[in-house]
Amino acid sequence: MTTDEQKAFVRELAEHITAEMCKQIDSGKVPEDWDGHELRQWMQDKAKEANYSDRLKNHRAGRYQSYRNTVIINNL
Repeated sequence: MTTDEQKAFVRELAEHITAEMCKQIDSGKVPEDWDGHELRQWMQDKAKEANYSDRLKNHRAGRYQSYRNTVIINNL
C-alpha cells in the first residue's frame, strides 16, 4: 500500500466511525450530559468494534507478530 493509500484508508475508517457516532447523537440516543470523558470512551469502543486484529492473529500469526514488533520498535 502506498503512503497515499494508507492515509486514505485511515481517513475513511475514521470518517465511517465519526459518521456513525454523529448519526446516533442526532437521533437523540446519546445523553446530553455526556462530555469528553464518555465520548472518548465511546469513540474507543467504536474503534475496537472496527478492529480486525483477531482475524489477523488467527489468519496469519507471523504477520501479526511482525505487526506487533513494528509497533514496538517504531513506538507507534
